[in-house]
Parts: sequence; C-alpha cells; structure tokens
Amino acid sequence: MADRGSRREPWSDADQFWDLIGLTSLEREVYEAVLSLAPSELNTTDAEVPTALRRLADLGLIRPASDGWEGLDPTVALVSAARRGQTILDQAHGIAWRLHQDFAANRLRSDPQRLFELVRGPEELAARANMLMTSARSELRTICTPPFVVGPDPVMSDTQVSIMKRGVRVLTLYDSSVLNSPEGLDHMRMITDAGEIARVLPRVRTKLWMVDSEVAMLPLAVSPRTSKPDSVVVAHSAITDALTVLFDLLWAAATPVDFSTGGGGIGRGADRGSRVLSLMAIGMSDATMARQFNVSERTVRRWITELMDRHQVSTRFQLGLVAKDQGLV
Repeated sequence: MADRGSRREPWSDADQFWDLIGLTSLEREVYEAVLSLAPSELNTTDAEVPTALRRLADLGLIRPASDGWEGLDPTVALVSAARRGQTILDQAHGIAWRLHQDFAANRLRSDPQRLFELVRGPEELAARANMLMTSARSELRTICTPPFVVGPDPVMSDTQVSIMKRGVRVLTLYDSSVLNSPEGLDHMRMITDAGEIARVLPRVRTKLWMVDSEVAMLPLAVSPRTSKPDSVVVAHSAITDALTVLFDLLWAAATPVDFSTGGGGIGRGADRGSRVLSLMAIGMSDATMARQFNVSERTVRRWITELMDRHQVSTRFQLGLVAKDQGLV
C-alpha cells in the first residue's frame, strides 16, 4: 500500500457516503488497496492495517482469502453497508425525537404556550416532516393534498418506505386531485406497493402528519393561494386527540386504493365497471382514467354511457346516486 501522505484520494467528493458507512480515512485506503491490488501486495506490517482489515470484514466489504484478503462486489457490499448505516440514522432520529417529546412535555407543564412550535419555510418543513416520520413507533397518519410546497422528494419517500419496513403502519388520505397528476398517480402506486394503506377523498382541504396519535404537524393556512408554507407542530394534547378523531372520520368516508392484482377499490383487480364507478366517485377525470386504463378518453366516455344505459339513468350524477344506493362504490 502506498504512503498515506502521498496517496491520491479518489473518493474525495463522496465523504458523506463514507461517513454514513462509518469508514475512517485509513479504512478507506485499505479497502481501495484490497479492491485494486493483488492480496500479496497489501502491506500488513503497518500495525493499524490488520485492525482496519478486520473492521472491513465485519462490515461485509471484504473476506479472508487463501493468500490474504479479497474484496466483495462493491455494488452489493457497499449498498448493504449503506443501508445498515441508514437504519442506524433512522433509529437515532427516532430516539432524538422521543427525547424531544419528553423535553417538550416537561416544558409544556411549566409553560402551556409551548404547546405549539412554528415551522417556517419548505426546507424546515421537509426536515421536520422527515423527523416526524422517522420517530414513528407504530403508526403514521398523513393527509396529502395540494399545494405541494415541498415538491417531490425521494428522501421523504425513502424514509416512509424505511419505517414501513420496520413495522410502522402508514395510512395516507389523498385528495382526489392527486390522481389527476401522472406524477401523483405514479407516486401513489409506488408507495402503496411498498406497504402504504391509501384512501382517496374529494376536496380534502388540509395537510396533516400525525405520529402515533401523539404529535401532529399541519399548515397554518389552508388556502391554495398562500405563498408562506408555514406549519405548526402540536404536542400531545386535546388538540391532537381531536385531530385523530377528524382523521378517522375522513378515513371512514374515503375510497380505498389498491393497485394490486387481486385488490378491490380502484385497483386493477376489480371488474371494469366497478373500477370506473369508483374512479368517478373520487373525482378522477376522464383523461386520467384513460391513462389508468391505457385507452382513449372517447373509450372512457363510451364506458360511462354504457353504465348509464345499464342503470337506466341519463346523467353522471344520477349514475353516482344509483351506484351508491346499490353499494357499488
């Protein structure tokens, strides 16, 4: 292995990645040497090198070989190590948030005004939402509705998938307008495939994050014209109890979403007529239904006309009433 002082660092732009895995500078040098040099050329006389080799082996990045050490495929080993690092970070976020809750509860008893905490701007909103999700122990309830001031965020989606993998139940209530966006529909399909339980309801007017029915975050203003995406975090209190009841009432009135092959609701498993009625009931446009079925808008309109003829009605509104009366939606 070359002298450490003169060695070129090929990964200098990826320090955060290596910090996530937990490798020291020396361990990174040893790892590169194992990957790029013949095992016999690795200098093991340095007293620190054997320790670094053992740690790399513990992380699953290298393994003993007949003539020393050999590296494992980095595309597998590094991704696995990074996921372990991310899991530790998720746990740290959760512990920090629970300690924060205890801290906030103690302060609240001495000063009730501390019940609320203001969150300003999209960056702080995204960070706090991510922290709330990570802290969930058993259940996360969210309401997803425009405007989306934070925008599509892969990190947020990754966090949600991560907490679902460790057993957190995620319930999301979507405003039906989300279905009329190709990006929104794609996101919903991806996240429900990962385990989210989703329902859709027309004209949902406020966002909400609710963790374990104890801590909530919601916007200060619900107008779509607001230019200030400020939100408030509410500590466990009668207010969070009321928000839990509100969510349950909206959830009971919403239409289940299931994109799986065997599911019902608006998923692919229901027969075409039931799916069309369900999608109409939640306010999906003809254009979006056409994308959903991979047909033209004219075909969707023809299907709706056939349903109206079958149920002997002359308007879409009447069709909706009949479908509801007959338990079709």
